[in-house]
Amino acid sequence: MFIKKLMPIVLTSAAGVLLAALAAAQSYPHAFPRQGTVKLFENERVAIWEVNSKVTDTGPNHRAIETGSLDRQHHLGFVDGKHADRNLKEAGGGDAPIYFTVDFHVVDKKKHGAPDTFVPWGETMTDKKTGATITIGDLITKYFEGIKAAIGVERVGVYGTFAAVKRLLDLGLARYAWQMTFNHPPDPRAQLHQINIYPDITRWCADPTKDPSTLPIYEAALQANWGVSGAGGLDFDRAVRVDFGQWRPGKRRTF
Repeated sequence: MFIKKLMPIVLTSAAGVLLAALAAAQSYPHAFPRQGTVKLFENERVAIWEVNSKVTDTGPNHRAIETGSLDRQHHLGFVDGKHADRNLKEAGGGDAPIYFTVDFHVVDKKKHGAPDTFVPWGETMTDKKTGATITIGDLITKYFEGIKAAIGVERVGVYGTFAAVKRLLDLGLARYAWQMTFNHPPDPRAQLHQINIYPDITRWCADPTKDPSTLPIYEAALQANWGVSGAGGLDFDRAVRVDFGQWRPGKRRTF
């Protein structure tokens, strides 16, 4: 278990719009220096907690639904919350917010023809402990209830799709939100919007067969032979609030 990313905030300017590009420079040696990219907030960090999960037979391989049981998922959220808090304090982040990920494509309803990777919030399954009928959304909710119990809701952030972000904010289980906005407009409460991945050789965000305007991004990715993660890929995000959970080692947050 670990905080996957303690990331410096890097901003680029594109068509007059500031984009927060979040990356760990030590993990992405290709990313810096990059023309047009500057460190605007020197030495600031955002904490994300993400754990690589073992495959379950109940859906996507992700921590937020890993155990397949409501009771176990609540306990897992509590344990992760405590571990993330301890890791953050060791890194100098004090009581800063922590974003916990729902890093698969949760949707309210799955439209006809949607990819298999799209998972409805209300998709049903059997609780592995009790045998009761539950939903994917129930598991995610219990996970975040455990996190809330561990660190308090004022410090809980969620990273995920519109459906995941909106549901957890509505339920009072998070105060910070970092939303993927590729397929849905952002929830107005989200402090961070993930708007692209560059370079994207998977065509997840840059698919010139569907949107010709993405061709330059796609071609650049192919020429550089970069992947989406671990090999120089960079998430592009827009910070739309002054306080989006950032912190500096050894400094008190003043928001």
